[in-house]
Amino acid sequence: HPDRIDTLFLDGPVDLTLDGASFYAEAARAFDDVLIATLNACAADDVCATDHEGATPLATYDALAARLADGPITFDYPMPDGTIQSRTFALTDLDNAAVSYLYSPFDRWLLQRALASAVDDNLVPLARLAYEGVGIDPDTLEAEPDPDYSDALYYAVECQDYVYNGGVPDGDARLAAFLQTGRVLGVDRMRLGGVYHGDLPCIYWPNDPPADPRPAPIVDAPYQTIILGATGDPITPLANVTRLANRL
Repeated sequence: HPDRIDTLFLDGPVDLTLDGASFYAEAARAFDDVLIATLNACAADDVCATDHEGATPLATYDALAARLADGPITFDYPMPDGTIQSRTFALTDLDNAAVSYLYSPFDRWLLQRALASAVDDNLVPLARLAYEGVGIDPDTLEAEPDPDYSDALYYAVECQDYVYNGGVPDGDARLAAFLQTGRVLGVDRMRLGGVYHGDLPCIYWPNDPPADPRPAPIVDAPYQTIILGATGDPITPLANVTRLANRL
């Protein structure tokens, strides 16, 4: 209804002209950027930086990731009854903790504190963030279903929004092509490149659309448009805002 609109505000928009692979590769880069900014903010704060014993927080993160790339680390986890349970912390746990705790200033503060604890080989805070990030109870390690959220419904919508079949009927062949596209887009060189793989269920999802439903870009809106974005919101990268604004 353009004749009934005076001014349109778009807050945290997504550029719908991007295909799924391009959008999630860009999002993975945005998560990397926010992680780097978060850890550099710690380096710029004398109190926060002191916890890293002469190293930069980003170096602490990279060193821990390098250790975990060689295999999981065993650590002691304190149980509510006062006993100690031996657990393992893997590189995927670090990824889950980082990705899940980059969305807000408070979450980023928790990630900074947890990483500082890891300097002293205390992986419990990071493990707790990783558990919370994937929705499992930190003490029992059992799934804690969220009654307000459904992965099935999410993918039922998401996998209709993007086409991943590429006209290839074989699911494994589609998977190989999707992973190769990610490598070409550089996700394997990113700290949090795993964000790119969030739509992997769509590779095998039934009844996907026969053609990519990407809309044509709007370039001639007859009303004033104000677009808001933030460098700290990784899932709606600022590049989306820039492209939309440039077209208008």
